[in-house]
Amino acid sequence: MTATTTTSWSTASTATPAPACSTPCPFYQACRVRLSENGLLAVNLLGRERGFQASVDRIQQAFDGRVVVFPSCDSGNTIAFAAADDRVDAHYDELIRRASQYQKQTGLNLLPTVSRLQRKQQLTNDLLSI
Repeated sequence: MTATTTTSWSTASTATPAPACSTPCPFYQACRVRLSENGLLAVNLLGRERGFQASVDRIQQAFDGRVVVFPSCDSGNTIAFAAADDRVDAHYDELIRRASQYQKQTGLNLLPTVSRLQRKQQLTNDLLSI
């Protein structure tokens, strides 16, 4: 595992998937410890894999349930976000604004992802909470 830290971001990555482990999972616990109070973990999961729900459950346990799993894209990739300590709230309008801004800056269109969040009812009263 390699880790880098700046004042606002902590990232961890592995060349191989996170290990299958019994509950509690030390890998995700170590990730949580490494994050700041307002840190977020982003994990790319393969939604079509047999161990997908077990991975989500381990993340849920390590982060005390502060997890949101985005709807999978056509390839089956699913991104899970987990909040270290502070609750994270983002209104639908803010998600749209940021996705539009990000598309202008990078060319990556995240607007369909925001729409999928709304269609899958992961926005309660137009609010995404982690």
